[in-house]
This record gives sequence, structure tokens and C-alpha cells, in this order.
Amino acid sequence: MGTGAGLLNRAGKHLGQAYKNVDVPKDAADYGGPWDCAEFASWLVFQESGQLYGCLDNAVAPAVANAYTGAWRDDVARRGKRISVEQAAATKGAFLLRYPPAAGKMGHIALSDGQGGTIEAMDLKHGVARGSVAGRRWDTGVLVPWIDYETPAEVPPVAGPSVIYAVNAPNMRAEVVKRIQTALRDKGFYKDPIDGVFGMKTMDAVALFQQAAGVVTDGEVGQITAKKLGVNLLEFALDVGGQALRSVVAANPLIALATSLLPAIARTIAGDPAGAAAGEVARAVADTTGASEAEVAKARVEADPQLAATLRIRLAEIANEQEQARHEREAAERAAADAKDAALRKEANDRLEAQLKDVADARGKMVQYAQIGGPAAKAPVYISYVVTIGFFVTLFLLLGAGKYLGIDKSSDVYQIINLVIGALIAAFSTVVSFWLGSSQGSRNKDEAVSQERIEQTKQATQAVAASQELVKEVVAAAAASPRPPAAAAALAGAPKASRFDACVSLVLDREGGFADHPEDNGGPTNLGITLRTLSEWRGAAGASVADLKALKPDQAKEIYRALYWNRMRCDDLPAGVDLMAFDFAVNAGPAASARLLQKAAGAEADGSVGPATLAAVGAAPPDKLIEAFHAAKLAHYRGLSDWKTFGRGWVNRAAIVREKALAMARPETAAAA
Repeated sequence: MGTGAGLLNRAGKHLGQAYKNVDVPKDAADYGGPWDCAEFASWLVFQESGQLYGCLDNAVAPAVANAYTGAWRDDVARRGKRISVEQAAATKGAFLLRYPPAAGKMGHIALSDGQGGTIEAMDLKHGVARGSVAGRRWDTGVLVPWIDYETPAEVPPVAGPSVIYAVNAPNMRAEVVKRIQTALRDKGFYKDPIDGVFGMKTMDAVALFQQAAGVVTDGEVGQITAKKLGVNLLEFALDVGGQALRSVVAANPLIALATSLLPAIARTIAGDPAGAAAGEVARAVADTTGASEAEVAKARVEADPQLAATLRIRLAEIANEQEQARHEREAAERAAADAKDAALRKEANDRLEAQLKDVADARGKMVQYAQIGGPAAKAPVYISYVVTIGFFVTLFLLLGAGKYLGIDKSSDVYQIINLVIGALIAAFSTVVSFWLGSSQGSRNKDEAVSQERIEQTKQATQAVAASQELVKEVVAAAAASPRPPAAAAALAGAPKASRFDACVSLVLDREGGFADHPEDNGGPTNLGITLRTLSEWRGAAGASVADLKALKPDQAKEIYRALYWNRMRCDDLPAGVDLMAFDFAVNAGPAASARLLQKAAGAEADGSVGPATLAAVGAAPPDKLIEAFHAAKLAHYRGLSDWKTFGRGWVNRAAIVREKALAMARPETAAAA
């Protein structure tokens, strides 16, 4: 059984060797490069244990097995042992894996030295080199099941990246993504709209730039790639917290660094008008970094991922403390409001009880007088008549005085009438209360509660209005970087229409339906898709033969587009050449097809279609490329062990594809297709 220490020892012997995106024969013990990250990892495993791991098909001959980080992910899910990044960093010979974000996209894998370092096929600039686990994004640690590992004595924490921009990464700001896209466009790697969305197209452009710049090609923008692009990921955009936050940042630049590490702290600062949160944040930055100057603190954070992680934790603690304090203040305010509401209700109830008692006493006396008899028994009735008639007569005088009696509304008489009606209203209410009962106390109570609710609603409305103003300000700031108009985009050169549909239809015609030939190394296929490819496409869920048989043409087309067409950069290839490259990629794999294309164009045959390959292809006549590719394809087929079984079919297919490709390459045919 192989060991983790053995893997590490083997890896150390290849330090300094070159990096390229190539297929490595896993059984070649004396192979000395070039490497890519997944090929290096799978080669180490096979050399140490004699078994394939992390390859698209672990059952094929080791010499032709194609390693891929997506296959590593699938093997971990099916038969490997998943461990934490911290455990992997402390275990000699464990692997650290970053998943590809989608089928056919790039991930990364490195071998742990058990001390927080790595040995990995890093990038074009460094080749196979030593690196660090900390400060980088990893999805999981991996132990290969048949490798014997030493259990680490301790597992120290591992700091992640201070900031990362990638597909599905959290806490990304649109304005920073726009700066990344703009920098990529200025360098000729990005032609799509500057929309502030870090999607697949942005990731592909980043990967192309990384490949050209000689850094780890993973399609993610961390500090190293950002510096190459000239983009500062830690620069704080002042539209996060509105004008109030702008003034705070202007007064103390340390807060800008804090908000770049933990954007949520901006809301904490903006929501504290007293300024206590801002002061605490600034002190935390200064104390953690040991620097009172913003530039010095920023440089230390960028240089030390562990320091950045520590500061981010402290800022999160401050945000949590401030949030708890805010909740406590709100709870106290609600308690005070509830107490005030209860007092108002009690006061209203007391008044109601007193009024009801007075009415009850008056009615009781009336009953006594009625029993005794005499004029006193009728007094309440007479008084009620006088008050009611007087109320309506006085009301008529007040309303009609000016029109019918000629009383000037500014005169003393009119004012006296006004005062009298006020008194009569109170008396009339008493009469009604005496005879009918009264809900005046309830109405008073409801009015008091209503006024309290109105005041609370007014305050809430003011808070909402303030939030809306803040949202408007943020939206206005985001709109300050206008997108290029359609006319300008057209002048810059519209992207070439994809010929995928035309090419994939021809390929599907050649591939046919379900087949499971016993001598076909690829195993069962349907519409040209192998069971292994379908499983890779579906990820951890995998696929069965029944699933393969049920595969629909539309589903097959999506797989072909992602795993073959896009990987070969076929949209950037001339008409006809795209069909040749795509068809052979489906038949023999993208790396093999890329090498044949590169040889035909006179480019370096590294198995990866990049800017240099596209430039060489663009400089050659398409028909000459097609003929050279066709000849190389036939030579490739003749060198395969199953040539006798499948050779005739391959030759027939190659002839048909050549004819179609040459027809596409003619200008009039390509225009009509």
C-alpha cells in the first residue's frame, strides 16, 4: 500500500518542472513534465499505488487516462474520503481540491506537505512549485482510500482568502465585478457587456487572462490575479452606506479597509448615528493590524491572510454586538411604548367607570323620585327636553345667524352663541348618556390608542423613507458607470454567430443511437455520449445505463456544447475548422483534438486552445488546415490498438466530416449555413 509520505516524496522530485494543460501517461515512471494540476495529482497516485484515481475513466489504460478536477470531485463522492481543509493541511500526502464550477470548467488540486504548505503544478510561471494552503479557497480535503496516511498530532486552523471573486462566491460587489470586467476587456480577454455579474463568461475570460499571465488558471479573482489586472479588491465603494458613511470614511480611512473585509459592517456603522460603532471599528483595525495609518494596515492585511481572517472575525463580533445592542434598544422602546399604551388604557377605563357610576347614581335617584311622586319625578324629563331643544335651536342660530338674522360672525354675539353651543354639546351628551348609556369612555380610550399608533406609524414611515433614500442613492451610484450603448457595441465588433447547431447536427448523425460494443474501450454510448461522460455531467448523482439509454438529443447537445464545443473554443475557429476540431474532440477527447489542431496550424501542441493557438489558426487558410487536420486524424486512428475493429468506420466518418468541413469553409456555403 502506498503512503502519504511516499506521495510527498515523489512530488518533491518534480519541483521546477514545467506547467502545461496536457494529458500525462500515468504509467510512465520516468515522466518529467510538463504537467497540469490534476494530471500531476493522478500521476502521483498511480505511481505510488498502481491504481487510477481522479480520471474521467479510471478503467482505461493508464497511458491514455485523462485526469480532471471534476473527476476528482466525483471519485471523492463515490469512493474517496472527504476531510476538512484543516485536516488536509495537517496531513502529509492529503490533497486539497477546489471543484470546477461547472462541467468542463477548471478547478485546482494540490498535495499537502502536512505543515500548511503544498506541492502542486501551479501555473505557467512557477511550474511545479511549493505553495501555501492558507489564503486560498478550497472546497474539501481528500484522502485516497488505498493510501496509508499518518494521523496528524494537531489540526491548526487555516485562514481562507481575505476576499475572492468567483462564480457563486458570497459578498461580491457589482462595482468591483465591473472593474474586473473592464480590466479584462481593456486587455482583450472580455467582449461581453460590463454588467457587474460574475458568471461563466467572466470566469472564462479570467481563466484566459490567467493563462496568459502565468498564474494559477482557475477562473477566480483573488489578490494575485487582481494585482495582475490592476484591480484593488480591497478598495471600498462609498455607495454602501450613503452620505453619512461617506463622511465617516472621509474622517477615518481605516473604516474603508474594514468595510472591504466585511461589507456588512457598513450597515452597522450607517445605522449608528452616535458614531460609537465607527469608533470601535477603527480601533479594531488599528489594534489588529498594529497600524494607525490606513495604507500600512491595508498592506499588512494583503500580505497576511491569517491577519485578514483575524480582523474579519473581530469585525463580525463588533457587527454582532452592535446588532444585539440595537435589538435591546428596540425592545426597550417597545416596552416603554407598551407601558404608555397600558397607562392610557387604564386612564380611559377609569374615566369610563366613573361616568358609568355617575349615570347609575342619577338613574337610581330618578327611580326613587318616581316612586315618591311629585314634580321632582319629572325633573329629568323636563331638563332633557330643554337641553335637547336648546341644543338644536342654538345650532340653527350658529349656522344661520349670518344668513337669516344678519349677525356678523366677527361680532361678540356670534362668539357668545359659539360658546353656548359648546356647553350645550356637553349637556346633550350627558342627556344621551343618561337615557341611552354612553361609550364615550371607550371612544376616548380608542382615540388615545389611535393617536399613539398614528405616532408610531409616522416614525416608521420616516424610517422607511430614509431607507428608500439610501436605496435610491445606492442605485444612482451603481448607475453612474453606464453600460456601452448598443451602437457602440456594434462598432466594437459584434460576436460571431455560433455555428454549434450546424456542427452538432452533423456529429449526431455520425454517432447514432445506443451502442455497447464489447471491444469499445469507451463502454456503452448513446448519441455519442459515454456513460462516464454522462456521469460527469450529472455530478454527484451519477448515471446508470438506463439513464444513458433515456438520453434525449437536446440533453446530448448541451453536454456537447459544454464539454467539447466550448473547451475547444469552436466559436472562435473558422467555419469548417470548427467542425473538424469539434468532431474529433467528441471522438478522441478535447486534448487530443487540440493537439492535432495545433500541429496543423504550426502552434505549440500543448493540448489547450488558447490565444496563441487561435492566432496561429487565424493566420492559416481554412482549407489547408482542414486537409492537414484530416491527415493527422487518420494517422492517429491507425496508431490505435482497435484499428482493425473500428478502422473502417473511423475512415468513413473522417471522409464525410472532411467533405462537410470543406463545404463550410467556402464563403458562400458558410454564409448560407
